[in-house]
Amino acid sequence: MFRNNQSRVAISGIVGAALLVGGLAAAGPANAAIDLYQYKNYGGTVYNAGHGYKPNLGTFDDKTSSLKVRGGDVATLYQFVNYSGQKSTKFSIGSPDLSTWSFPSGGTWDNRTSSVY
Repeated sequence: MFRNNQSRVAISGIVGAALLVGGLAAAGPANAAIDLYQYKNYGGTVYNAGHGYKPNLGTFDDKTSSLKVRGGDVATLYQFVNYSGQKSTKFSIGSPDLSTWSFPSGGTWDNRTSSVY
């Protein structure tokens, strides 16, 4: 079908541009991710939230004590499911201990996350 690699490259470039214009391109780099940890200092069970956009953490609800943010992603933590209640600052690298981050109505963010964006 293709006579040479130049034709293949040209067509794949056109398809890539069409996907980008159509909004179907990936949201961020392949290594971008948000990882939530059960204990401080990145210990215990890990919940991989991918690129975020998790309206409900399910069984990991109110169990986050630390988080890592990689690949240029940004994470905002929410008190309740569906991005409601109090919201955190935007984390661009994460935090080894959420008990050092003040919760707006008192206390800390330790074990108070139900959704992440």
